[in-house]
Amino acid sequence: MIISRHSASAFFRSLAATVGVLCAASLLPTRTAFSQPVEGTLLHSEPGGIARVLREQRRGDTFLVYPKAGGAKRVRVRDGKILHVYAGACSGSAFAGQYVVGLTANCLLDDDRERIVDLGPTPAFDNAFHISWLDEDDTSVRFLMNGRPWTSEGYIMLRTIDKVSSRAQAKNFVSGVPGYSGAMSVNRGIDTFLFTMGTGEFSNVLYSAGLAGLRAAAAAGATFNFQEKFQEAARFEGLSFNMDALGDKLVYHTEESYLYDIKGNRRQEHGLRQGCEPFAFDGPDALLAQCDGKEIRRFPIR
Repeated sequence: MIISRHSASAFFRSLAATVGVLCAASLLPTRTAFSQPVEGTLLHSEPGGIARVLREQRRGDTFLVYPKAGGAKRVRVRDGKILHVYAGACSGSAFAGQYVVGLTANCLLDDDRERIVDLGPTPAFDNAFHISWLDEDDTSVRFLMNGRPWTSEGYIMLRTIDKVSSRAQAKNFVSGVPGYSGAMSVNRGIDTFLFTMGTGEFSNVLYSAGLAGLRAAAAAGATFNFQEKFQEAARFEGLSFNMDALGDKLVYHTEESYLYDIKGNRRQEHGLRQGCEPFAFDGPDALLAQCDGKEIRRFPIR
């Protein structure tokens, strides 16, 4: 059989196209599998449901689970082992060491008697928004709380709990805070304290302050203006109710959840499967997430 030059050219073009399609098809399963959300490693489960979960902010090695059935459980991040089961309740939203505090609540986790001790509330402040751990020493543990009254500038208050007397006191710490208060967090990776300011238009300004300077001022009982220690670090869009920070990465959560890369100045999707919301980092390559209202899982950051 004689094949013309034109026919041969058409034949080889057709063959090349067929081979290309086959090669592309052979790659599809790999790409599809990679894009599928992973289940993550199960650390803790509450069949009756989880009311909320708090990551320990000082060392980051445990989290506190509030089952809907009542009480609380302290769970080790590394392996999901339950370290303590506490009776009682606390409405606090910041957890550090043996203390859980909220906008007014102050509570102690009593490991010996395995119960939550109510230390008594601190006065409510006008339009308080968020509270986060700052530091602690042998005598005291300190938290910062922000907010903004509707008719004046914002504030950051210092909450101090005396470890001997268990008395909690609050005082003015930072004045002249601009905009509306958002989430705050100690950045464990680079020794800074982060403050998120909401502009009221679904956008945020992230400010950073040296952790050593804030801790020294708190220990000395000093006060200062916001502009003296905080510097703008980034601007981005999104809700900012709660956050965790590690190095150049942030994870915002509650109502909306996403990652933010400070150095790259970009927002990222966290990539977890539907039904899972991240609430903290577990090292630079993993996230802790609450899933389906009843599980705590560890996911690799992809």
